[in-house]
Amino acid sequence: MKTQELQPFVDRTPFRRFSVRLLNGKLYQFAKPKDLGATKDLNTLIYFSDHGGLVLIDAEHIVEVIDEPNQ
Repeated sequence: MKTQELQPFVDRTPFRRFSVRLLNGKLYQFAKPKDLGATKDLNTLIYFSDHGGLVLIDAEHIVEVIDEPNQ
């Protein structure tokens, strides 16, 4: 996915939850602002799990961004 397609989801204020689906089918949900980190160029998103782990996500592996309603 092109980084300019990710920009509106990463930068919107106030934060609204969204998910990304990867080429391998995995889905990562960014439910809170603290779940999300990113490099300045948005080529890599960082998913911070509730259990203290993290996942580096290459923007090229993202096939879909899903806008989700806040709960």
